[in-house]
Amino acid sequence: MKNILKMKKINSTSYIEFSSPELLFLGESGQPYRGTLYIQYYCMNETLDLISLKKYITSLRSKIIILEEVANIIYCDISKVMNSKDLCVTVKTSPRGGISSTIQHGNINIVPKAKPIFFGVGV
Repeated sequence: MKNILKMKKINSTSYIEFSSPELLFLGESGQPYRGTLYIQYYCMNETLDLISLKKYITSLRSKIIILEEVANIIYCDISKVMNSKDLCVTVKTSPRGGISSTIQHGNINIVPKAKPIFFGVGV
């Protein structure tokens, strides 16, 4: 798979956490897996370009990926373009056939801090 991820230079070293509830990829059976992708790391004066990250996440929709390998594949693709400390990729899939999964690769001491998405007035 061609790596479309790009990095951007920044002037600081920071803890960065991205999450996307739009992860979608095909399993070996051709059936889709849906879930949330979490990417966490300490940046070393460079970070992921958000436009390329969105394109990358969208590109996974047409790829057949073994469920247990999805976090490792994303981790490796990010590692190819960016120098980071304590990179962690976590994928939490929505239940399929009554089973949900959490797959994590990298620094497993980092716990995703997802905030719930609220819809409605006054929330």
